[in-house]
Amino acid sequence: YSYSDRTNAVLSVAMCEAYISYWADRYQKRTGKTPTLEVCAKIWNGGPYADRKTGKAKEKLDYYWMKVQREMRKK
Repeated sequence: YSYSDRTNAVLSVAMCEAYISYWADRYQKRTGKTPTLEVCAKIWNGGPYADRKTGKAKEKLDYYWMKVQREMRKK
């Protein structure tokens, strides 16, 4: 993918899926836990090691997860 691909909706979704899939797999191998939707959302928003965040960074990820849940309930 290229930087400009992010403006293409189809390619943007594919990039998101590839990123989350890759890092969720690494999360599972590292922790032995199956990645939940929460873990995947936080990886997307907070980076590959989002589960290790503490303090304000963790608070921001928790807030992001609440926003994701609100959007999921709308569907």
